[in-house]
Amino acid sequence: MHIAEGVLSLPVLIGGVTCAAAGTTYGLSKLSMEAVPRCGVVSASLFVASLIHVNVGVSSVHLLLNGLGGFVLGWSLFPAYLVALLLQAILFQFGGLVVLGANATAMALPGALAGLLGRWLMAKKKIPPFAAGFVAGSGGVLGASLMVAMALTFSGEILQNSAAMLLAANLPIVLIEGIVTGFIISFIAKTMPRILCAPLIAFFVLTLFVASPASAHKLNVFAFHEGERVTGEVYFSDGVPAKGCPVRLLSADDEVLQECRTDDIGGFSLSLPREEKRETVKVVVEDGMGHRTETTLRFSSGEKAITASESEAAGTAQSNLPAGELEALMREVVRREVSPLREEVVRLNEKMSHPGFSEIVGGVGYIVGLVGIILWKGNRKKNG
Repeated sequence: MHIAEGVLSLPVLIGGVTCAAAGTTYGLSKLSMEAVPRCGVVSASLFVASLIHVNVGVSSVHLLLNGLGGFVLGWSLFPAYLVALLLQAILFQFGGLVVLGANATAMALPGALAGLLGRWLMAKKKIPPFAAGFVAGSGGVLGASLMVAMALTFSGEILQNSAAMLLAANLPIVLIEGIVTGFIISFIAKTMPRILCAPLIAFFVLTLFVASPASAHKLNVFAFHEGERVTGEVYFSDGVPAKGCPVRLLSADDEVLQECRTDDIGGFSLSLPREEKRETVKVVVEDGMGHRTETTLRFSSGEKAITASESEAAGTAQSNLPAGELEALMREVVRREVSPLREEVVRLNEKMSHPGFSEIVGGVGYIVGLVGIILWKGNRKKNG
């Protein structure tokens, strides 16, 4: 559920940074030296868990574990999430540094609140650990979905449909994560209710091996200039077509020229305005889950978009086929011709963007090293 760069408006970005900074400062003030290893384990689990994803509708969803992290760490979930998201942005290009504050706030704030609620219900109301964990897990995902949806809604009217799609796509994860968190909290309560660390390490090791073959849930677009139209395909980095995604054709000044949605095989076709001259256009695609990708098409200097009259002069209009059938036939021919090239691009892109086992272990190593530095400095301060 990472929000990509270039999606959110400036006020939303500023609000996210402010809230993340305040939450991280407060979370660090609540973090004791004894809880630092626990915080490191949670941060590593958050770093790995989001690599386990499945495609749902027009996008992909994945485990968040923010409710579990909030149950274990409380407000200290903020620094744990900030480190995990920072490493994901640097190592895997998930989200981005510009939206780091907004992503951290959207994940950590509802996770901390839901986790603290589940902990309070188990301690004060004596509800079963599974029920407390279910409240924390499902509440964390539901709250994160609402936060991301609000961020998209406040960033422009064009993203309001994306916000609704995001909420719908994450409803299954609300239930799944509630059940997963419920079982984990039940296991913790029965085995090590005071330590709350060894069970998390076991779960982290499991997610590490499950996530190693997982693909990055990134969106890709392949587009080219075809006569008076811009045609292309949208797909995830594992090659799965992105169905029903909004596609916009923008001018160099970000003026919206045309809009459409991808078809059942991820394809789209947009007509170019009949202008005398156009040097560049941009194709922007969003999947409704905060993911965004774009590509720029550059025309040679002075090149014109082929108009209908030019097509007729070239003999295209001499066909007896209706215009709609002719266009569909042309798209199918072009699709077959570029299919081998597209498959090669998909393989290369997957190889480059796929987080390998070594990269995942490297990210976890950074977290372990950070925990070691904090403990070392804390021990020196205590003994000095």
